[in-house]
Amino acid sequence: LSNVYAPRIAVAPDGKAVAAFERGSQIVAARFDGGVWSPPVALVSQSGGSFPRNVSVAIDTSGRAVVAWSGSDGTRTRAYASVSVSGDTWTTPQALGGYDAGTPQVAVNGSGRGFVMFTERNASVQSRVTAVPLDLGASPAFGIAQPLRAFSTSTPGQQAIAVDGSGNAIAVWLDTDGGAGDLVWSRFDATGGTWSAFQPLAAGVGTQVTVTARPYN
Repeated sequence: LSNVYAPRIAVAPDGKAVAAFERGSQIVAARFDGGVWSPPVALVSQSGGSFPRNVSVAIDTSGRAVVAWSGSDGTRTRAYASVSVSGDTWTTPQALGGYDAGTPQVAVNGSGRGFVMFTERNASVQSRVTAVPLDLGASPAFGIAQPLRAFSTSTPGQQAIAVDGSGNAIAVWLDTDGGAGDLVWSRFDATGGTWSAFQPLAAGVGTQVTVTARPYN
């Protein structure tokens, strides 16, 4: 393959894996069954607007996988995701949220429950942080978008999310308002099904902080 950029890979405890990458106007994915790789499959081929970018991948212990990315719907940039339960078959990409979207981050636990997290911007140039619940064992796999921070003039930056075995999650992101950014966090309680109000984790950390989270495995 040529013109391949920004590869991402996720590996399950038994060695199964999923990889995805940008290739020109496409987002391409391939699965590893522990012995061989499946042929690469184009999840989307963008014919107009900006090319799809910002790939994120996750896999559960059963080998079910999800790929998320940002791409144009012809009018705005949206967050998209596609799911593969087995083999090299992938679902039709689903748009998540209804506004201009930034870089998505996806995380699932061993049973396939998790979230796709991304930033959104409305027509008033206000931004918010959104998480869409995900269950790789359900159909449809994606739930209703849940704002972690309401629309405001503050600009969210890098973000990360991780999910534990019970489905609880912690999301962190850089929140800026024209100056040094604050690192903030919010926690999802799987029992109550709600996100906590976001709280400061580290104040004044700057605007170029790289945020990462350790996956369940």
